[in-house]
Amino acid sequence: MKKIKMIGLLLLLGGCSQLESLTTELTPTRFLENMPYVRFTFGEVSFVLIQPSSTFFVYLLGILTILLGVLFLKNHMHQKSRLWWGIGMVLWGIGAIVAGSSYQAFGYELKCANRYFCLQTSWVELLYLVITIFSMNALLMGMVYRMKNLRLRRIVAVYAAISSIGYTLWLLKGLWLANAFMVSYEALLIFLSPTILLYFLSVQGKSKGLDKKLRNTWIYFLLLNLVYFAWLYSGISGILYHDFKIWLNENDILHLLLIVWMVYQYKVLYPNLEDESIK
Repeated sequence: MKKIKMIGLLLLLGGCSQLESLTTELTPTRFLENMPYVRFTFGEVSFVLIQPSSTFFVYLLGILTILLGVLFLKNHMHQKSRLWWGIGMVLWGIGAIVAGSSYQAFGYELKCANRYFCLQTSWVELLYLVITIFSMNALLMGMVYRMKNLRLRRIVAVYAAISSIGYTLWLLKGLWLANAFMVSYEALLIFLSPTILLYFLSVQGKSKGLDKKLRNTWIYFLLLNLVYFAWLYSGISGILYHDFKIWLNENDILHLLLIVWMVYQYKVLYPNLEDESIK
């Protein structure tokens, strides 16, 4: 464990200087041309807030998700599935707020201000990636306690830990190597693929209809992500903004759908989630 911590620390220190080398060909001026923004000035202090409406949506998602997680934690009723689900939701909400602070809100200040070319990413976005892997694997732990086989529970629990720690080390190594793909959101999706698959494999039986509700929860999650990608590649966002001055991009669609998804969890999972007995 000490060796792992030392490796992580060395990679972190090495990555500090390498982050600055992950630049794009986008200038700060061109960056702002493609989105709405507001410049605030308070005395000698001035900053640019980008995508105000998107910032509102993602922060709202974060707050609602944290509140949902707190409800699960407060009323866990000695059920480990509810406890882990609450942890996952709280982390998810924190991650949403952290992400919104760089992908939206203060993205210009973090990646473009006082630079010739904007950075590909920021420390805030990297923090979001780490929070996300731990959040998703915490939810996987919530699913673990729906499994009836003790041996399978232990295997999946070990995987969740390895996945979280392994991805964090992968990200730190990517920083140290200044590898754009290793610190990208796409790389995170690859790491999350087995976790999402295990969400479905861990649902067994139809006890009190809860397993069906859990299965539907993750089906809806996949569907809303498909809507996100469909909107992304359709080009609708650019048409709306450049032709009609309406800002509604793929992230807005995703965040609004996730808010609906959180409400669904509150209505369907919050009253019913409980551990499955081992057979």
